[in-house]
Amino acid sequence: MSSGSLKEANVAQAMELCKKGDSILTKFIYLGSRNDDACEAYRTAANKFKVAKAWKEAGDTFRKMVPLLLKMSSKYEAATVAIDASNCYKQAGLKQETTECINEAIGLFTEAGKFATVAKYEKEMAEVLEEAEDYENACNHYSSAADYFLSEDQKSSANQCIVKLAHLQAVMGKFDEAIEHFEKAASAAVDDRLLKWGAKEYLFKALICIMAKLEECEPEDINEVRNKISEYKDMDVHFGDSLECKLIEKLADACEEKNVKTYTITLRDFDKIQKLDTWKTNLFLQIKDKIKTIDLT
Repeated sequence: MSSGSLKEANVAQAMELCKKGDSILTKFIYLGSRNDDACEAYRTAANKFKVAKAWKEAGDTFRKMVPLLLKMSSKYEAATVAIDASNCYKQAGLKQETTECINEAIGLFTEAGKFATVAKYEKEMAEVLEEAEDYENACNHYSSAADYFLSEDQKSSANQCIVKLAHLQAVMGKFDEAIEHFEKAASAAVDDRLLKWGAKEYLFKALICIMAKLEECEPEDINEVRNKISEYKDMDVHFGDSLECKLIEKLADACEEKNVKTYTITLRDFDKIQKLDTWKTNLFLQIKDKIKTIDLT
């Protein structure tokens, strides 16, 4: 049987099973047995839709099971099936249905007290929203994920979410909030043997945000950057000798001198040694735009 024929066969079988499930629900038989039998038919149908890569149909069929499982007091299984549905909708590129199912699962896992699982899916929800460029709501879910991970003593996962939150806040121009969260991540890292090597990166990003939020590049503004550099050197004894710290010090000097050429060359030289990612590059360009060149003519 060709792959096309096999797909058609699976879809046809799945549709028949869906009809069977629908039919079972209309029969006057013992309620618990009726719901259980319908769920079994829907589950088999959903899996056949998955094999055929009919993702929306698979998601719709898994979703039919959720209220039936709740009627049978199978709250944890209902949450798991809601996640199955969300994964299918994600494959189909259906963002709204994906987030609706993840949200439903989060609520059910929370009621069941499965907080480590809640943290996992709060993070997944944030990632889906971030991909859809719904940054405000993504931030809310990264924040919730971090809180749940911390409640389960999963410090590394919590820090990852805090950093993602800070990234998005910076993208939205919420630099004070981004700085606060990068500092929080750095503080958690320096106090943890397994995380401490990430502190340098978080402090570097905090300083980029500090420079990006400056209205002008006047001496009093640059002093704020230098004061933070000093504070961060005290926080992390390794930071002062890092390439990242030395870069910010040189860029601060270039900003104070309003020297675009020096600023550009300094960044270019750093990029040859350590490639700047898109997030950093965009913020450094914003900072560059604020530098007022001195007219010598």
